[in-house]
Amino acid sequence: MSRTVARVSLLGIFLIVFGALLLLKKFGVIDVHVHEILWPALTLFGLFLAGRGLAEGRKWKVFWGTVLFMYSIFFLIRSLDRYDIPFDMIFPATFLVFGVVFVMLFVNKPAEWYFLVPGLLLLAVGASMILTEYGYWYGWEIRDAIATWWPLALVLMGAGMLLRQRKGTGGEDKTITPPVL
Repeated sequence: MSRTVARVSLLGIFLIVFGALLLLKKFGVIDVHVHEILWPALTLFGLFLAGRGLAEGRKWKVFWGTVLFMYSIFFLIRSLDRYDIPFDMIFPATFLVFGVVFVMLFVNKPAEWYFLVPGLLLLAVGASMILTEYGYWYGWEIRDAIATWWPLALVLMGAGMLLRQRKGTGGEDKTITPPVL
């Protein structure tokens, strides 16, 4: 019961503060833009949600908190006008966001190592797309690297399956002993 109250009160506090700031802007008391309030608030809320999920060991809080945090960071950086990040960078950023999400799910429960594989793959794809977009890499270099190294993914997946199978039978003795007469 206390979890429900804490969740509702946190969201309630967020709505009260955000609404009060917007009212102060409407009446000319403060001079801020909505994005100057919204993105930092959502970033903090996502960080809090992900941290709470890690502390409680709740997978979906970690997942949604990290998604909210990462997208809020992307839009916060875009709104600062210090960096020229076009909106079409949202596609490569999505690969990075979900890569970080899967890595955070692994951090939440290291025994679930299978979250690390798609996480690292998505991070690599997103990073290569961004590096290609900004001219640090070329598309043909990435295609050549994938064409050369894709069998390594098969080797790693097979090794992971063998290690998982061995881990499941590690502590048990499977030998059959004859009955003593």
